[in-house]
Amino acid sequence: MSELNLKIKSIALDDLENIANYIAKDNKQAAFKVLKILYKSFNNLCLHPKLGVVRKDFTYKNVRFLKVYNHYLVVYNFDEENVYILRVLSNYQNICELI
Repeated sequence: MSELNLKIKSIALDDLENIANYIAKDNKQAAFKVLKILYKSFNNLCLHPKLGVVRKDFTYKNVRFLKVYNHYLVVYNFDEENVYILRVLSNYQNICELI
């Protein structure tokens, strides 16, 4: 399988902004580091879209979850051409309610 294109949904971009703003209140460098790690994980998904796991205990929707940096879950799906980042959520959020 060749590298897939990355598509980030607007709500996932909002999630990223909220994460960065929350972390930046205490440490702007840490916020940048977390965003960098998250975007690196997106790029890894484009190369290996099956990295994440299906979690039927969270949802029966056709999505996968990738744990990133111990506190974040990237919610995504993919097809033959694209990886779609649907949400980027914190472990502290109600994941089931938000997806």
